[in-house]
Amino acid sequence: MTIRPEHRLLLRAALLPGREARTAWNEWRARVDFDAVDPSSFSLIPLVVHNLGPDGRGDPLWAKLVGVWRFAMARNALFYGDLTRVLQLFDAGSVPTLVVGGVVLAATCYRGAGLRVITELDVLVPADRAAIAMTLLRNEGGRLPIGWRGPSTAPERAIPVRHAHAFRSPIGRDVFLHWHGLSGGGDAADAAFWEASRPMALQGPSTRVLCPTDELLRVCVDEAYATGSSQLVWAADATYILRSATDDVDWDRLMRLVAQCGLRLALHDALSWLVATVEAPVPATVIRSLGRGPVSALERLEHASRLGPPTGWRRAIRHLGRYMRSTRGQGLSARILGLPDYVVRVTGAQGPRDALDRALASLRRGR
Repeated sequence: MTIRPEHRLLLRAALLPGREARTAWNEWRARVDFDAVDPSSFSLIPLVVHNLGPDGRGDPLWAKLVGVWRFAMARNALFYGDLTRVLQLFDAGSVPTLVVGGVVLAATCYRGAGLRVITELDVLVPADRAAIAMTLLRNEGGRLPIGWRGPSTAPERAIPVRHAHAFRSPIGRDVFLHWHGLSGGGDAADAAFWEASRPMALQGPSTRVLCPTDELLRVCVDEAYATGSSQLVWAADATYILRSATDDVDWDRLMRLVAQCGLRLALHDALSWLVATVEAPVPATVIRSLGRGPVSALERLEHASRLGPPTGWRRAIRHLGRYMRSTRGQGLSARILGLPDYVVRVTGAQGPRDALDRALASLRRGR
């Protein structure tokens, strides 16, 4: 897991105590033009303000930093308003919901208005209700389904082959509809997540949220390997979960889940990196156990595909892993016969030949 030196300094300024935080902040300031800060760094500024506290007030940038924090508070309020409407929509449509990600963590772990910058809403629904939820979102306020290639006309086709789909409102705020709790966890992880979830009233109708153990897992094996503005925020999220729910993280459960889902390497690397970078409170016995556990060849291949830009080859490897998990228990012939339909759905093609042409073109481009 790689990170730019200035990003590491900003994380340490946001998460380490006292003198270590101030030293990291001063080094970051000497390296970076604040007026050209990238979105990943921008999301950590409220945490830096909170962490530096009174010691930061003499900084020439202090007024700008506080302004970023206030902007985050105002923007977060808009997302909470969106969440109320989405939960009311799903409640009226009899779609159970489980809210994950930043909007939950902002209310439960960070415990300070605007400390966690919310950039999207993440709502998990049962897989067999995903199509209904998509229809509700499209009919509500003209939300447009957005796929990784742009606007999507048939998001329902993604349900068998993906774990989530984005829906964008006319004013640009995204709702990510999830029907699997992990991008590569399969149905077994979903059942475990729903069973251990907890009721909570966030905004409007009651919903459910993940237990701290499962939210930590989701952050470390999905968000840690994402691209874009979440590249740094995941580390803050995981650290705040560990600090605020130290006695509530069930490490034995976590170990069972990653073994079941084939995510031991992903969790090992993420937790090891957190300990080394921001001194996250992870038991050394957990790191050692993850490092010693058995790992399949497919898991090693999938994990290697996470460690780099999302090229066509890497996406193909991860889809292979998802397909193998989704067809677990089927015979070899059934798996082979079902693969073309899976590829058609993944590529959004009109048929097997079109899917093959698209896949080969993507691989040739190195995308």
